[in-house]
Amino acid sequence: MAKAIIAVFAVFTAMVLASGCVMPVEKISIKSEDGIVIVSYYYNNENPKANVLLLHALGRNKADWDGFAKELQKKGYAVLAIDFRAHGASGGAIGSPLDYQKFILDVKAGEFFLRTEHQGKELIIAGASIGANAGMQFAAQNREANVTKLILLSPGLDYKGIATDKFIEDYSNYIFIAAAKDDIYAYNSAQELSLRTASPANKRTFVFVDGISHGTFLLNDKAFKKNLVDWIVK
Repeated sequence: MAKAIIAVFAVFTAMVLASGCVMPVEKISIKSEDGIVIVSYYYNNENPKANVLLLHALGRNKADWDGFAKELQKKGYAVLAIDFRAHGASGGAIGSPLDYQKFILDVKAGEFFLRTEHQGKELIIAGASIGANAGMQFAAQNREANVTKLILLSPGLDYKGIATDKFIEDYSNYIFIAAAKDDIYAYNSAQELSLRTASPANKRTFVFVDGISHGTFLLNDKAFKKNLVDWIVK
């Protein structure tokens, strides 16, 4: 009887997935190289178009990406939104400014999880504020990760010692840089990065909007959000 129930459940699950229904969001824990537990939301797909890794801003958490992540999941992507160490539900602590550089280990842990789940898939990284900087540094330093698209929302030339100006010329794939014009430091940084990117003209997109929205708050603008989703999907 138990085997029959399991068989029926398996068939039902397959039918649900085949019908296009979205898989439930999972709360998972992964470990960084230095043993920190990184808590994440996982928006899975059985056979995703690509893997997407989402990186939040300083003092924020993975929930900032929830609406955006669900939209990408519906479009056929496997999405992982992590809590950086000492943020959200993740472990660890920030004892000195040097510890911010360890955010890169958290990015690496997220990338490894997605690569293990869906081998051979391209990786898209989207980061907000310091998350944008961490994503930029990781993509430039880890070409084997196959980061085909990089999204920088309100990047800075340097946030807490995680710099972009040192790495922007080492990444030459698709890049999307956005900032609000009244978010002065992010706007000036984004302008500088747009001039220094190594990505060719057909692989670079720069969006500068009115207002002061920072990081994932840019996604509150429906037109901006649609533009970004369309850029990812195309």
